[in-house]
Amino acid sequence: MALSQLSQLSQLDRITRLEQELDRLKFRVDELEAEKKAAAPKPEKKFYDTISAGELLGINPRTVKAWIKSGKLKAVNIGGEDAKQIRWRIAAEDLEAIVAKGDS
Repeated sequence: MALSQLSQLSQLDRITRLEQELDRLKFRVDELEAEKKAAAPKPEKKFYDTISAGELLGINPRTVKAWIKSGKLKAVNIGGEDAKQIRWRIAAEDLEAIVAKGDS
C-alpha cells in the first residue's frame, strides 16, 4: 500500500472517530438539557378565594359562588367533604378564561 493510501486511511479513521465523538457529545447535550428541564422549578399555580375572585371580576362574591355551583366557573373546595364550611379556590387561568369570554 502506498504512503498516500495510508495517509487517506488514517484521515478517514480520524474523521470516523471525530464523528463518533460528535454523536456522543450530542447525546450528552440532550441528556443535560433533559436534566435541566426536569430540575427547573415549576411555576406555582395561583388560586383565588371567592372574595378575591369577585374583586378581580368586579362582581359580588355571592355571584362567584353561584357561577361555581352552576358550573360556569371551575373551582375546588379545599374545605373537604366533611368540613362545616365550604372554602372555594379558583385557579387564575379559570378567572382569565371568564374575563376573556367577557362574562364578568
